[in-house]
Amino acid sequence: MKLTSITTGAVSMKVNKDIEFELTPEQVAEAFINADHEFQSKALNSMARLIAEWDKPFCFQLSAVSQNRNLTDEARSMMGEIGEYSEKS
Repeated sequence: MKLTSITTGAVSMKVNKDIEFELTPEQVAEAFINADHEFQSKALNSMARLIAEWDKPFCFQLSAVSQNRNLTDEARSMMGEIGEYSEKS
């Protein structure tokens, strides 16, 4: 525990503690779809920035996702709609 401040009279402490937890794919998806368009745009911008730092082109990841046996037809269709709609803007 790290004591960061003490006030006279009553003791006031601020505790910073690192915690580790895992989010499920469902939790990540729910957080994204329930966010407003400003948050979603910022998240997509952040994804694009992080992807730009990868050693391999993004197409390798897209190929791996699109060929994954767990990807449903609905999810594949959604990926296509995102691509098509982004071209219209």
